Amino acid sequence: MSRNWLFRQLYSGLPNLKLLRSLNWHWLTQLKSNREVSLDRSGNRAISDIFIPMHGCLVHLKGYGWIKVFRTVGTNGDAEYWATSRLDMTLNKQLSMPWTPGKLKCTIAV
Repeated sequence: MSRNWLFRQLYSGLPNLKLLRSLNWHWLTQLKSNREVSLDRSGNRAISDIFIPMHGCLVHLKGYGWIKVFRTVGTNGDAEYWATSRLDMTLNKQLSMPWTPGKLKCTIAV
């Protein structure tokens, strides 16, 4: 059974993202502006350095694989970078989906 997890940026490290993928669970979280991504795998750069259209875009997250990202503006006016493992995600869908809030307190070393 696939589940949808929503969690804080604090838990968005590669080990946690890979663990959720291994369990076939989808996730939604924020990424820091310096997370390295690539639009076409031609070279990584900070997510804040790429253009992200309103409908989001697919990027390759260094060390993980393809994800979908959105850029929003927080209440303080700063850019926020949301990322999900659901490549078919839209902003409207993101708001209406049942996400399970969660804290990933530990990771499993493989």
